[in-house]
Amino acid sequence: MSGERLQNLFMACSATLALVYMIGLFVLSSIPGPAQPGDSLLGRLVAQTPVSIQKLMHVLLYGGLAWLWFWTLEPLKNEPAIRWLLAFLLTAGYGAFNEWYQLHVPGRFGSCNDILLNSIGAIIGLLMAAWLT
Repeated sequence: MSGERLQNLFMACSATLALVYMIGLFVLSSIPGPAQPGDSLLGRLVAQTPVSIQKLMHVLLYGGLAWLWFWTLEPLKNEPAIRWLLAFLLTAGYGAFNEWYQLHVPGRFGSCNDILLNSIGAIIGLLMAAWLT
C-alpha cells in the first residue's frame, strides 16, 4: 500500500472515530434533565451527577474531542496554524451547537458558560495533543 493511500486510510479512520465521539456527546446532551421513572441507567446517572462534575466533564470531553480532531488533521502537520484552527473550530463550534440543541431538550438548558468550558477544554486538548506529538 502506498504512503498516500495509507495516509488517506488513517485520516478516514480517525475522522470516523471523531464523528462517533461527537455522536456520543450528542446522545449525552439528549438525556432529559430530571430523572424520571423508567429512565435508563445512563439517564439516571447523568441526572444525578453533581453540577461541578458536569462542568469538569465539559472540559474533559471537549478536550478529548479536540485531541481527536488534532490527530485526524495530522496530514496538515506542515500547516500547523491551519491544523490548530480547524481542530479548534470543529470542537468549539460543535460545543456551541450542542449547547443550542440542549435548549430544545426537556429539563436541559444551554449556557454561555458551558460554551466557554467547551472551548477551554478544546484549547487544553490541543495543547496536550501538541505536547504529546
